[in-house]
Amino acid sequence: MERRRLLVTGCGRSGTLYASRVLQAVGLDVRHEMPVPPNGVVGEDGIASWYMAVGDPRPPYGPSAAHYEFGLVVHLVRDPLKVIPSVAQFRAPQSPLAPLHRAELPRGAADPARAAPGRDHALMIQGARYWYHWNHLAEARARGGIRIQVERLIEELPLLFERLGIPCYPPRPPPSQGRRTPGATTSMRSLGASRGRASRSWIAERARP
Repeated sequence: MERRRLLVTGCGRSGTLYASRVLQAVGLDVRHEMPVPPNGVVGEDGIASWYMAVGDPRPPYGPSAAHYEFGLVVHLVRDPLKVIPSVAQFRAPQSPLAPLHRAELPRGAADPARAAPGRDHALMIQGARYWYHWNHLAEARARGGIRIQVERLIEELPLLFERLGIPCYPPRPPPSQGRRTPGATTSMRSLGASRGRASRSWIAERARP
């Protein structure tokens, strides 16, 4: 069993790829589950993977959570009005736990999609059902950890790094500030308001797809 600092998980389409890029921009080696190098593996510090909300021994993408322990698990959430339409167009690849990846209703529960008028309506209901059930799984996985809204991820970095027990440093100051020597670091907690905004913009720019 290998141990890493951080797992970021949640339901699909909630920003795990974006989260991995933000964390890489502030110096953490946190990869994403998508099998496109350098991703598809667990980094030195951890991984952002929605599949790791469950213990699938052979997930469609990325490594299995069964082989890792994490010091901190973050439940990443996103506005459901943005997630659900995106999920409605998304189909999880097949795997031994494919029904779980689609967050099927518990056995015997009524399926409202069957009575929905029209395919688009049915897909939206399925997307809402997935969002609800998978977030419950992610919340259970992150018990003892923290929940972060992806829309506020950059603002929550100091809290995240505090829970990790390491200082929250950008790898270098934004080029426009240019007063410090190359490679110097500045704690985001000590930044003034204008510096804080500049750093957040700089991190966001580097994390952009």
